Amino acid sequence: MKAIKGAIKGLLIPILTKLVTSPTGLAILATALILILAGIFLFFPKGEGFDKNNPDANKDILNDDSGTFVTCQKDEEINMKQFTEMFDGAGVFDQKADVFIEVAKDNKLDPILFAAIAIHETGWGNSTLVKKYNNPGGLYNSKTDDFYHFDTLKAGLDMMAGNLYENYYAEGLFTIKDIGQKYAPIGVENDPTNLNAHWIPTITKFVNQMGGLTMHCKVSQSEKGFVIPVKKPYNVTSEYGNRIDPIDGSVALHQGMDFDCAKPDSIFAARKGKVVFAQYTEGYGNMVVIKHSNQVYSGYGHMSKLIVSTGDKVNAKQQIGVCGTTGKSTGTHLHFEIQLGGMFGTRINPRQYLPLSKEEN
Repeated sequence: MKAIKGAIKGLLIPILTKLVTSPTGLAILATALILILAGIFLFFPKGEGFDKNNPDANKDILNDDSGTFVTCQKDEEINMKQFTEMFDGAGVFDQKADVFIEVAKDNKLDPILFAAIAIHETGWGNSTLVKKYNNPGGLYNSKTDDFYHFDTLKAGLDMMAGNLYENYYAEGLFTIKDIGQKYAPIGVENDPTNLNAHWIPTITKFVNQMGGLTMHCKVSQSEKGFVIPVKKPYNVTSEYGNRIDPIDGSVALHQGMDFDCAKPDSIFAARKGKVVFAQYTEGYGNMVVIKHSNQVYSGYGHMSKLIVSTGDKVNAKQQIGVCGTTGKSTGTHLHFEIQLGGMFGTRINPRQYLPLSKEEN
């Protein structure tokens, strides 16, 4: 064994010496290093929906509506059940919901938005910086040429919150969209794969999962008589507009909006009208279409069970089916559409008809 080790050592030392002392050797070492780093980059998880082979698709995920509209908390009060559940099992953030509320209020921030950003930036409280140095914001100290080290998580959160207030809130940037455009701008040279396009949609998703914003958020009421077709608190999981198709990965127009729900949640008629379609289709699964006045139709897809039949007259908030995942679907949800001019006619953004929440601009 000693003889083998000696032979290997005698073979490697001259080779390494030549590599580090000659231009050709240094070039070989540099190439090897680049290949290693490239492998790390390619296989390191980039975020939900990230397509490393199609940068344009990553950019297209952000359309005019995606990330702009979020749920607002009633009376600006935190839904503590939804908020605390977000921290369950979230690395070093587990059971730390109260700390986030305290730090956010001390720094005049919305606790929901602050928590969503921290969860995103640390990979659910599991980044090396937050676990090793209590540094959730990835804050760098140029004087010491190193990342900041904090004695406690609260101290790290406090500096992150102060930085968020000083660089965004103090400049009048309150909404997810405004903050994202500065923090994670799209199309910049240092983001060749358009990873930044996922920042706004992801933060919006986390905010909605926690019940919605408590500051700088107002409810825009529908003037067209429509109501939300799912039970409250509602959560929009996918907006109308261009997106990466969850089934085949292509970029395509999502012709409606998706609401989170679970079986056996009830699905309601968004407005009074007459059922003109109630059957199974390959794409929409169990589908209902209701005709309203002025050639406006509403569509409800992927239900597990239909409660109404073609020809039935329904009122707003009347149950028409049960939440499900039938047809081309990746999980339980309601796909809701507004169709103009006829059944399965021109699809438009349902937000023009529903009393959904919108961030203040």
